[in-house]
Amino acid sequence: MRKFIKYLFLLGIVAFIIATALYFLNHKFFMLHNKDTPDSLIIAKNYTISNVGRAEELTPPQDRDIDFSYISLVDETPDFSGLPPGKSSVVKVQDGYKKLRSQIPIFGEMQERLDPLALVIDSGAFTLESLYAVVNDNSLLRRSGKGIYILSVPLVIEVGAILSIQEGDSLLLSAEKGALISNFGNFYINRAIVKGWNVEQNQPAFYKNPQAFRPYIVSWCGSRSDIVQSEIGYLGYEDSKSYGLTYTSCADTLYEEDSPVAVGATGKIINSRIKDLYFGFYSYEAVDISIVGNQFDTNIVYGIDPHDRSKNLIIADNKVTGTREKHGIILSRDITNTYIVNNYIEQNAGSGIMLDRNSRQNIISDNVVSNNTGDGISIYESPGNFFKRNKVTENGSVGLRVRNSWNIVSLNDTFQSNRGGAVQLYTDHLKDRDTMIDPYKKRAALELISAELLNHPQAVFKLEKFDRFILRQPHIFKSGEKLFKGDLKGVEKHISKALYDDGAVIIERAN
Repeated sequence: MRKFIKYLFLLGIVAFIIATALYFLNHKFFMLHNKDTPDSLIIAKNYTISNVGRAEELTPPQDRDIDFSYISLVDETPDFSGLPPGKSSVVKVQDGYKKLRSQIPIFGEMQERLDPLALVIDSGAFTLESLYAVVNDNSLLRRSGKGIYILSVPLVIEVGAILSIQEGDSLLLSAEKGALISNFGNFYINRAIVKGWNVEQNQPAFYKNPQAFRPYIVSWCGSRSDIVQSEIGYLGYEDSKSYGLTYTSCADTLYEEDSPVAVGATGKIINSRIKDLYFGFYSYEAVDISIVGNQFDTNIVYGIDPHDRSKNLIIADNKVTGTREKHGIILSRDITNTYIVNNYIEQNAGSGIMLDRNSRQNIISDNVVSNNTGDGISIYESPGNFFKRNKVTENGSVGLRVRNSWNIVSLNDTFQSNRGGAVQLYTDHLKDRDTMIDPYKKRAALELISAELLNHPQAVFKLEKFDRFILRQPHIFKSGEKLFKGDLKGVEKHISKALYDDGAVIIERAN
């Protein structure tokens, strides 16, 4: 009996020692001893939830309203008084339009000539009526009815020259003959119509495939193109600068050496309808363009696509719907200082809004982003952007996706009924990315302030391999018990307690 009691006593001592050791090991594993954050808790995969002191040290970004003026967007017709009489000429494509030199056989076949022609506005100002009278050649430009003109060759507007398509006029660009407009000067479309046109079938040049030629408009370095209360349709195909409605610089083109002007094209697109273009709008190193109050619908690849170092754009009060292949609005590759404000973006094949490839210092505010097949808003490799008061609802994937991007702030945004959850934050290795052209860092951080997060029953947040997530005063309704997927799955109680106690929580990597 004594041996049995002694055995129990020794067993109890061993159990006590083991329990004590396990307690200290457990305490050491779960608690981070740090002078700055003595109460921080280590959670799954070595992240920390910071205490209230850390949360109070951070200052939310300035709550600034969008402030821009519509004064510069007035829809007035240019004043041609005092300008010298216009001069035009007919030249061979090989002499007058460098971009098409490699395509002379194609244009020769369309024009049924070995030496295809181009029409050039050399100087002065023309309307369609005055240009038709001067050209006096129906094989180049003919009148089909009152105010209806059919262009059958490339038309070049030289530096300093002006072409104005005035109220009530229609310009149909022949798809069979290879018509297009290449602007180096000033091009105005005011309460008018410009369409790609199948002349033989007397119908619009409907999109067939990416390689099938369709007419297009391209504005080059130093030029201006204004489109006001007009209709633009059935333009563009898959060829550089030929996407439909393009504003570009002359960098990396045959015109670079000839052009004394380095700045890209500029202009405005106001209260117009842009339909069935390969890209509804495309820019390359363009500047100070206002795209306001338009309807972009059923365009092929993108609705609005500022690209490659375009800057200082205003994209406001537009309706962008029905883009067939990809995104409604995308800023891609170093797009800066651009406002995307008060747009209605719905039922596009990709994301509603995407920021891509180091697009930064942009403000995205007061947009309705709904029922897009992909994400509501996607941010890829684009740090330093600010979102405010957007309503992101019922999209096919995530409401807000943030990949390899940081200094992303969302203030008073609403995320509701997005099928992939409200917010996804993560880093990723991009295997096919040319990092010389498009460098990026595997770093991801997001601050979500006063967000409304409604009806995401699977999970509200999915966070993986991220650096920092700051959550302040969220309003979460009609969601499941599991708020988190990914690295924070199963630790809701710690985060919920911090939110309940302090109204804010900071979750970040511990190492």
